Amino acid sequence: MSPHPITLDPPQTICVVLPTRNRGDRVVSVIEALARGSYRHFEIRVVDQSTEAATATAVRGLPTDSVVHYHASTEMGLARALNMGVASSTADLIAVTGDDCLPAPDWLELIVRSFATHPSVGIVHGDVRPAPHDPTKEFVQASTRPTAITETAPSGFARLVGTSANMSFRRATAMELGGFDAQLGVGTPLGGGEDVDFVLRALARGWAVREDPAIHVTHLDALPIEKLPMVVERNWQGTGAVIAKFVRCHPGAAPAMLGRLARRWVSPAVGVSNSLGGARRWQRLAAFTRGFAMGCNLGIDRATGLFRPLDLR
Repeated sequence: MSPHPITLDPPQTICVVLPTRNRGDRVVSVIEALARGSYRHFEIRVVDQSTEAATATAVRGLPTDSVVHYHASTEMGLARALNMGVASSTADLIAVTGDDCLPAPDWLELIVRSFATHPSVGIVHGDVRPAPHDPTKEFVQASTRPTAITETAPSGFARLVGTSANMSFRRATAMELGGFDAQLGVGTPLGGGEDVDFVLRALARGWAVREDPAIHVTHLDALPIEKLPMVVERNWQGTGAVIAKFVRCHPGAAPAMLGRLARRWVSPAVGVSNSLGGARRWQRLAAFTRGFAMGCNLGIDRATGLFRPLDLR
């Protein structure tokens, strides 16, 4: 890994990857928010894994079709959608958010400036702020932090709280890592963790990871409280698998990282866990442990650090 400076003169084109599946025309609101933003040099890659045509019809009917590119995919899984979006673009910078998130007007401008200011940073996360909701009946997955930080080694991983709902990275970083691990993320048996894995592998290869609360999106999707157990299971099972893979691939660096992760576990809830109420500690531990066991039983391509595409044993 070497520094990759990004200049603002001439302005850098940034690609926004928007994965979506069976959400109808909801992605249009995200596209319209980007079009209203302060940064004009961007393209949008909508990767649609839907089983119905509503999203394709809505996107293809937009007047900004020279900026918006639609890609249908028959594959399942968030990581596969992200990889497809990255592969379809030649932009040096990639930004990712959800089809149920609204980026702030200066979202892309602040991302580009962050990479220009920090040439060793390969990944930038921002805040995912919850839309107003009734916490007695529903919840919104969110992740916020009070101040910006930059971590440069896996031992600092426990301080990071960002998610793929507000994630940006250099194409060079993605290429060096071999993309996102397709065995992880929503839509796979492991359930989650594609963003956690991407960050850990980047840190292990010498890329710095920065989190800046000024770079924010608003998460609109409030789920009924009855779905909370399912979300907890999905998120922490995937994370457990990621940590198992890291321990297997980097045994020398694992003790320091695990020690800090354990201290975070016993501290007040942060990140996504805080947005889910911070409770369900034992359910999170059980899901993490199950995912860790699954991660120990999956083959790993040692050259790339990716799980091999095999059935769980």
